[in-house]
Amino acid sequence: MSEQNNKIFYRLRSLKSIFKYKELENQEIYFASLDELNDPMEGFRNIVFKGDKIVWQNLFRHYFKCLEWICRAYALGGEKFECKISDFIPLYAEARDFPTPMYRESFDKIYQEFIQVCGKTIKAISRRTTAVSRKELLFYLSTIHYIALGIIQRYYIEQGFIEYRGFDYPKNTQPLAMVITMVDNIEKLINENKEQNKDILRDLFDVYKNIMHSVYLGKLQDTEVSSNRNFILFEFMDFYVQNLEKLMYPECYIACFMEEAHNSSIWGHYGDGHKGICLIFKSENNSLELYGKRHNEDKGEWYKYNFEKINYEDSYNEINFFETIGRLPIPALISTWYADESDNKSPILDTLFKNKDERLNQYWNNVYKEILIKTKDWDYEKEYRIVMDSFLDDEIDKENRKFKYHFKDLCGIIFGMRTSMKDKIKIKKIIDEKCKIENREDFEFYQAYYCQKNKNIQYELLLDI
Repeated sequence: MSEQNNKIFYRLRSLKSIFKYKELENQEIYFASLDELNDPMEGFRNIVFKGDKIVWQNLFRHYFKCLEWICRAYALGGEKFECKISDFIPLYAEARDFPTPMYRESFDKIYQEFIQVCGKTIKAISRRTTAVSRKELLFYLSTIHYIALGIIQRYYIEQGFIEYRGFDYPKNTQPLAMVITMVDNIEKLINENKEQNKDILRDLFDVYKNIMHSVYLGKLQDTEVSSNRNFILFEFMDFYVQNLEKLMYPECYIACFMEEAHNSSIWGHYGDGHKGICLIFKSENNSLELYGKRHNEDKGEWYKYNFEKINYEDSYNEINFFETIGRLPIPALISTWYADESDNKSPILDTLFKNKDERLNQYWNNVYKEILIKTKDWDYEKEYRIVMDSFLDDEIDKENRKFKYHFKDLCGIIFGMRTSMKDKIKIKKIIDEKCKIENREDFEFYQAYYCQKNKNIQYELLLDI
């Protein structure tokens, strides 16, 4: 192995990770979900919506189906559900997929009324030649949402499915006419001065969202905020738009490393306030061989995962949702998103399959690209990542996100400035036992200290520990 192919990577760990979760003892690297990380922009993708009449109609049908599905679940179980009602949303369901023919017939009747009321608005949105941002889409769904709930409620009451509860959703459809005008005006604004007016519109939709949140909080202050009813009334639209991304890309999980361990702030954040430790890994050809439960246990296979460098950027490229739905089987993809009820096909379908191999490569590049972008505020971390995707799984549980590494690839440990002697001894005993089993004598321990000359964290080799 040539010297130039060797590279060192550093991984800070808390004492909780070492002792409670036994990461060092088990030689494990835990892959965190993006929600478990401390940056809310993790994995952010600038998703936009640009398509033809067929895909737009299918999006609103999909939205209405998800909404009606959880309304029915709530009518059956109310607040007695032990789990969140959001878990019942049929995000991946095919357009024609219903538990029974009777249910499908019932849904079709409700949906047809929804289209009679909201069809012109949906048609206006589908005429857009410029992309609709996710914030703009959320605004349109928020406008339609209570009209849709009213249609569903009235049908349930008529069919005797629920009793009248002394509350009617507003029947005023004037906001729909306002949306039609607004869609056309936004198109003109974007075409007149694309970037400047895009920024203005983003701010406008942020203001609208903040106003709506204030209204929601006012309505929720005397109720149980986490209730299923309030989710349907106030949170569903936002949840739906956010979760559309799950139809595009598999869930990704990451393990974080650094190219150096000299930053005091990083030790404070990720090194347990300097009481933790830093693992030193050596890699061959910029990769680390790992083994997990998701691999074939009978064959005992290990896989090489590459260290990927974080790009610290301030901008994110637009990704068209309608051209990037990659989590569905092709028959379900076509019937749910790219074909109408008369089996007419969206022109997007031809575009997707025209250069299939090229688009497939582009798709997988995009899966990882946004995971490896952080804003410049974080560039002091000098971070590298190993990324694991969920393949065909919806998500991977925590136990199956623990991957083993070879002990030979862990070449040393740096003790933090505040690591206690008691914890150092416990850690050394773990390593001594492993060295004995592996017949190793080259493991090195270091002590971190603040260097007055360099004004940062340095570390020195402990010779007789």
